[in-house]
Amino acid sequence: MLKRLSVAVLVALVVGCGKDEPRVTVAVNGSDFNREPILGTTAQMATIPFRVTNRGSATAFVTTCGAQLSPVVERFAGLRWEEYAGGFCLLDIISEPLELRSGASKSGSATIMEPGRYRIRALYAQEPTNDPHALSPSDPSKAFDVH
Repeated sequence: MLKRLSVAVLVALVVGCGKDEPRVTVAVNGSDFNREPILGTTAQMATIPFRVTNRGSATAFVTTCGAQLSPVVERFAGLRWEEYAGGFCLLDIISEPLELRSGASKSGSATIMEPGRYRIRALYAQEPTNDPHALSPSDPSKAFDVH
């Protein structure tokens, strides 16, 4: 019994002494979304609400466009996921990364114009930056369908 307890304490110490890093996840509330007509046009769009959470032990700095989260939307095409939209902001001059401390969350939304199967990611860094090469992709949301 004492041996098992010692092993458990040792494992807890090793895990607890790991490197402090953010771990950003994205959650979409729902699996099916319908496109709605855009007034005055023939176009349709679906608005997809999502939530970005930092589940890691260090602060994450998540990309924004103005005051809004700037997600990357991926579309399932054939046998793989491809970038559909995101990662580009016309307002990048005034965009500052959003600071998400450990355990913090922020809600946002993405718009999708075409039917298909999608998922959402957030881009983040461990330090405030506007350098796209310094960004890491979050874990993807669960896949969802747009009709």
